[in-house]
Amino acid sequence: MPKRIRRKRPESLSFWDFPALLQLLDSLDIKRSHGRPLLRALAAKVTEPTAGSGSGALSWEELGVTEQLLFDLGLPRKASEVLTRTRPFSNKLSTALTSADQSTCKMVIELWDGHKVESVVMRHEDRTTICVSSQVGCQMGCTFCATGTLPVVGDLDAGEIVEQLLMAQRLEAQQGLAPVRNAVFMGMGEPLNNYDAVVSAVKTMTDLGQLGSLALPQSRVTISTVGHLEGPGTGAVGIDLGFRVMG
Repeated sequence: MPKRIRRKRPESLSFWDFPALLQLLDSLDIKRSHGRPLLRALAAKVTEPTAGSGSGALSWEELGVTEQLLFDLGLPRKASEVLTRTRPFSNKLSTALTSADQSTCKMVIELWDGHKVESVVMRHEDRTTICVSSQVGCQMGCTFCATGTLPVVGDLDAGEIVEQLLMAQRLEAQQGLAPVRNAVFMGMGEPLNNYDAVVSAVKTMTDLGQLGSLALPQSRVTISTVGHLEGPGTGAVGIDLGFRVMG
């Protein structure tokens, strides 16, 4: 199997890694109860029209997020440090390729360290689904999968996974299309080989308190696995969080 590597953490945190955000609030002596309202208010900004084209890593300024917005949310003045130590998107949308019939859109996402992963938006008559990646490459070595042939593998953190959903929601909103309502972990990587980050990401992706109208119902999130059995079992995923695991 390819050697698994540990990716270095960026200097500024991905804003959508909720456990990391809570730790940041702790370090600033800001009550954790501010975490969910803060995320929810800023998630609403993601699909608003902005000066940014959406093709790069959007800044707080392009999203219209200011210190005054934080004050209006009831956060203390020092809460502006939350923004200086984080970035709204650690990833950027490199390319978005739409099929001739408009039914699918493949997003190539460049991570902060230059690695790239793919997400696919699939548009059906009754629903729109995003296929997300959980790793760069994959250790499982499946011969039928191109990702399994990559020489190295690194985990995505929870925020990098959540950002794929947010980018898709933004893309659909910009085109006046229906929002994403389903997610499948069938992109790059074996999700259960990155268990903690995947579980954390799904908790945020399905939490109305964190993402507001951009959140997904738990019953519409599916994790696909080739049968990784080490560590926490697949049964624990389904029982603890209520989303589906496909083997």
